[in-house]
Amino acid sequence: MKKTQQSENVWIPGTLGTDPKIGEVLTYTRSHTDGSQVTLSTLGARILSIRVPDRCGRVEEVTQSFDRLEDWLGGGCYHGAVCGRYANRIRGAAFTLNGRHYKLPANERRNTLHGGSTGFHLRNWTAVVDGDDLIFSHSSADGEEGFPGRLDCEVRYRFDADHTLTLDYALTSDQDTVASLTNHVFFNIGGPDVTTITAQELQIAADFITEVDAELIPTGAILPVAGTPFDFTTAKCIGRDIESADQQLEYGHGYDHNFVLRQTERGALSEAARLYDPSSGRELVCSTTLPGLQIYTANAPNPTAGADGRHYGRFSGICLETQLFPDSPGKTWFPSPLVKAGESVTSRTVYAFGVRGQG
Repeated sequence: MKKTQQSENVWIPGTLGTDPKIGEVLTYTRSHTDGSQVTLSTLGARILSIRVPDRCGRVEEVTQSFDRLEDWLGGGCYHGAVCGRYANRIRGAAFTLNGRHYKLPANERRNTLHGGSTGFHLRNWTAVVDGDDLIFSHSSADGEEGFPGRLDCEVRYRFDADHTLTLDYALTSDQDTVASLTNHVFFNIGGPDVTTITAQELQIAADFITEVDAELIPTGAILPVAGTPFDFTTAKCIGRDIESADQQLEYGHGYDHNFVLRQTERGALSEAARLYDPSSGRELVCSTTLPGLQIYTANAPNPTAGADGRHYGRFSGICLETQLFPDSPGKTWFPSPLVKAGESVTSRTVYAFGVRGQG
């Protein structure tokens, strides 16, 4: 990854490389005087890197990252990316809207995952610097991956000196359509030399999950977390119950589930989850205006080759994917994924990094 010189409070452009299908992929890096840094890319409007200090002031990478463009297009294709047009899964790769049936690509078994075969994570977005913000935009054509309407998308990033990363999403369409965007960054706030997140402590502001079937598609039922491995209402180590004899965990080979977030006011920004690493002292607080949070604990059995010769194995990272519920187009009692023609749909997600204790 090539970068030019860096300075305080400026998005510094660079390049990740060039792909014959999508062209030149640009990067933008913002740094602060303590060494904290975020690097973003036009490929999927994605987070390539987040570097923040631990309790001793040591600045380290806290996401799963890759060295080469081909890695981000291959095994790391979802890492850090904005996923859409519909994040997560749609049953049977189809939905009905306004009495019309729409067929989508089936790219995971018989279902659609993260927008289809060429979702937003593989699109080369346009980037514009707007003061402290970096704005990515993409126009998804009518019929792209089977979805109706031209959908104009904007994701605005800001990285403040207090180590708060804010993502503001905005969607508009010229026809009624369905859409749900998320960011699929894999966190490991212990740092790059920590190989598993199982000792990190997680708390989630949710009393229920959406039950899934063997294909990880919501059945439509809402299950209480009390008395189950999914109870993170008070902080506990991620690994404490992750391999329990529980049908839901067995389906996901770990946590890969949508948590129904507590909301005192619909659309209000509120805390969704809190992640803490006792060894480094780093803490990550995720807040959102969205109703759902997908917790995914990197459950794939085969390691993925990452940056600096590292390999990301099972339980090596955790995704905190703020979202609408999976398969909402097929379940009218879930929060509506409808984007009405001519109207704007917005949401905000905040990842705030800090530390507990002093080094």
